[in-house]
Amino acid sequence: MRLINFAVILQQKFLLKPNNMKKGILSAIMILLSAVMAFSQNITVNGTVYSRIDDEPLIGATVMCQITQQGTATDIDGSFQLTVPEGATIKVSYVGY
Repeated sequence: MRLINFAVILQQKFLLKPNNMKKGILSAIMILLSAVMAFSQNITVNGTVYSRIDDEPLIGATVMCQITQQGTATDIDGSFQLTVPEGATIKVSYVGY
């Protein structure tokens, strides 16, 4: 319903011909999507994961962003690097013995 109203407004205000209607709607959607993507700024988080017991770096711990569900594993030094949206929460998990 809203898409139809939006198309009618575009046709009335910008005098789009029916053949150009799809191009006009697609252009408007692309502009809106690019504006939304500009607001979602990403940051890179770097860190090292250490054990609580002996303060040794944890190899292979999983570091995951809870918003995007993207993650990484720590390297041999316990270090990681992950790109997340600004203000996101990251979760660290480790299965060890």
